[in-house]
Order: sequence, then C-alpha cells, then structure tokens
Amino acid sequence: MSKKRRKRKRNINININHVTIKNLSQETKNSEIDFKYTYNHVKRFYFLESSKGINKLKSFSVPIFILILFITTIFFGFSNYSFEKFQVGFKYEELNNKSYILIAVFSLISLLIINLSSLITHSIAYNQILKARKNSSSEAQHKNFFIKGEKTFLKEYNAFFKKHYIKSTLKLLSSPDLFFAQFYKNKIINSVDIKGSSKTEFTDCEYNKNTLEWSMIRIEKKAFIEISNWLNIIYTVIFITINCILLCIYNDCIFLHQFLLTLTIHRIISRGFEISIAFYYDVVQVNSKQFKAESDETNYQYINGFQSSLIRQNGRLSLAIHSLIEMILIFALGYYLLFEILTNISEIYFLTKDTLIYNKDSLIFEYIQESTRPSNPPTLFECIILSTTLGIFNISYNAYTNIILALFHASQVIISAILILLSIAQYLGNDHTLNSNDIKLYNRVSKIKNIINGLGSDSDFNCAYKKLLEEDRKKTNTEKLRDTDIITD
Repeated sequence: MSKKRRKRKRNINININHVTIKNLSQETKNSEIDFKYTYNHVKRFYFLESSKGINKLKSFSVPIFILILFITTIFFGFSNYSFEKFQVGFKYEELNNKSYILIAVFSLISLLIINLSSLITHSIAYNQILKARKNSSSEAQHKNFFIKGEKTFLKEYNAFFKKHYIKSTLKLLSSPDLFFAQFYKNKIINSVDIKGSSKTEFTDCEYNKNTLEWSMIRIEKKAFIEISNWLNIIYTVIFITINCILLCIYNDCIFLHQFLLTLTIHRIISRGFEISIAFYYDVVQVNSKQFKAESDETNYQYINGFQSSLIRQNGRLSLAIHSLIEMILIFALGYYLLFEILTNISEIYFLTKDTLIYNKDSLIFEYIQESTRPSNPPTLFECIILSTTLGIFNISYNAYTNIILALFHASQVIISAILILLSIAQYLGNDHTLNSNDIKLYNRVSKIKNIINGLGSDSDFNCAYKKLLEEDRKKTNTEKLRDTDIITD
C-alpha cells in the first residue's frame, strides 16, 4: 500500500509541475497575453464616445442648474445666515408613535422611488451600450433594449439576485444604485461574444471570456461607468429642481418637507455607498485575473493589477470630481430641507433655555424660559456654500447637537475623504501612460473623427470608416481589411 501511495503522489507532483503559472502585471512585456483590438472594437468605441443624447444632456444640465439656483436665490433672497442658531437641544422623547409610523411610511415610499430611479438611470446607460452595438454591427441582432431586453430582464435579474441572495437583499435595501450598477456590469460581461483564434487566445477562469472579448468588455464598461456618472449628476439636478418647485408651491406643508427629506436621505445613502465602495476598491484593492491558453490547458497566466474597464487616469479623476460635486449638491438639499423642518415644527420638540432679563415693573432681574427653536432657515444658496466648505475643505460650524445634522456632517466628511484623500490623490500620482494596443485604438477613433470633420457635416461614419480602412490597407500592404482583423501600426 505504501508503494502505491508513493507512486500516486509522484504522479500528482509530475502533473502539477507541467502547469506554469506566471505572476505577471498587465503591462509586463514578457507576458504571453495581449489584449488586442479589431476594427469592430474601433466602431463600437466610436459610437459610444459620440453618444449625442448624453452629450446634449451634459451641455444642458449645468446651465439649467445655474438658472434654477439664480431663480431660487431671487425668490428666497439672502439672509446672511448664522448656522450657530442650530446649536440647540432637541427633545427626542416628544416623538410619539404617530411620528414613527409616519417616518416608516415615508421611508417605504422613498425606498421604492429610489429603487425605481436607480433602475431607470442604469438601464438608460445600458441602453446606450445596446444602441452602440446595433450601430456598429452589420447584423440586425441587437434590437432596442426596451423591445428585446425586457423579455429576458426578469430572468437575468432573478438569476443574479439568487446567486447573491443575502448581499443583493442588503444592497437593494441600503444602496439600489450599487446593486443595479453591479447587475448591469455583470450583464455587459455575460452578453459579449466574440470568437478568437484558439491557437493564440487566452480565456479567463472566472467568466470564460477570451482576450478579444475582454477588450470589448473594457470598452463597454468604460462607457457604462461614464454615462452612469453623468446621468446621476443630471438626475441630481432634476431632483433638486423638482424639490425647489414643490417647496415654492407648497411652502407651508410640513409633511411635504418631511417626505422630501426622507427621500433625500435615501438618495444620499444609496449614492454614498455606491461611490464609497466603488472608489475605495478602485484605489485600495488590487484586482487580479487568471487566464488559461485555449490550445494548452496547462499554460496559465496570472495578471496582477487587471483593469476591467478602459477608463484612463484622467477619466478616473474626472469621475471622482463629478461624484464630489454631486454629493455636495445632494447634501446641500438635505441641509436645506432639514433646516426648513426645524424652523417650522412645534416648539415642544426643542429644549428651553433660561434667559436673564430686567423686569421694569418689579425693578429686579429674573429668569424666563425661552424656546431654542430657530426662527428662520437659511436659503438653498447658503446651504450649497455650507455643503461645499464641508465637503471640500471640511470647514464646519462646531459640533451639532441634532442627531440628523450630526449624521449629515459625519457622512459627508467620510464620503469626501474617500473621494479627495484616496481617489483624487491616487489618480494624480499614478502613471498616465497607455499601452501600445490602447494607443492604437484611440488613434483609430481620433482618425475617424478627423476624417468626418474634414469631409463636412454631410459625411457619415460609414464613409469615414471606409476611408480609414483604405488608409490602413495601403499602410500595411494588405489586400483587404475586414471588421474582424486586428488593428496594427
């Protein structure tokens, strides 16, 4: 028995020794893995970069917000407000069962609204991916998401939800934005299908995707992340605009203020978790991926520092700045709504203070009890200034005795610290150079844009693309170039 065991053990060791696993970084020249791009990749990248609908929303969102801020400032005016007025005690014991029931109802409704808005935001971003697939594909297989995608959406949603049941439940309750962002990123990975050469291709061990598919995945995930980032800023601007309109019309409705504050808090929690987790893992966690050769099952390649999207360092810095601006605006709305509520609720919820006054009738000094409730709230513009100084410079106005205000303060400092100290500092210090394949891709897309600009406004992509293929054909002395050919120098 001992001889058989030794012989079996020796055979196992021999098999393992035939497997070569190399710890190689993505940019290592000695690596056998090469993430190349075909002309199909160039077409897809061009259509994603030139998405007209999103670009129009980008150009209109900032001017609209400035106009809304200007109108609200004129309507509410300036008050030269002192935020020290809110350094007052609050009687939480005065909250009765009706108050808690109202909070629970508002929380449930706002949670449903945030889930729906997160689904719509990320599905719009994914729909842009499908439109680019349709425009860059010669086959009529990529139909509009709302025609074809809806039929399989529930099945894919249930499969993804069941695979991560506990985590998915917690994410839907705490951060729907995080859940749907991960859901659609996973959907992008699973839906990309490109056949490569089995003799030279490597396939990853997690998703069973070859290097050509990962090149396309990196392009589409870049577009999805950037479009989602802009859509969230646009959504925040629209959200603040709707709040301003409702507050101008129903300024005396305290229940409306409370519901909008609950909705804003859920929005802060949802986006705060998504931003913090995404940027924290992007900076701190070192992603790795293992690939195996399709022609040799014993040949494994390990990539340390694998980037699953094509976002460059300046693009990552732009995402961090956009997210910081978004959180400043949404926190400013939260401060404004909270201050509005604190100045309009009953005085019984505030602690009283003893004030020494001189009684002219009795000619003596005596103490009287006065309410500490603030008399008037700050304007939205002043709340934006408060949120900006707190979010960027961490300049606040002492410690707050109101628990909601204190939680606002602490959460904004934490999110801003992640964005500024971790993300922006890391991105500014990283290497900004691209690898040779990425340079080729950006060079081809830039050429197409230059050709279109040179041909005039009546030219289209197909004309520019054919001219690009003709130039590359002459340069490489190739008889004919196809969409599936690898781009070269």
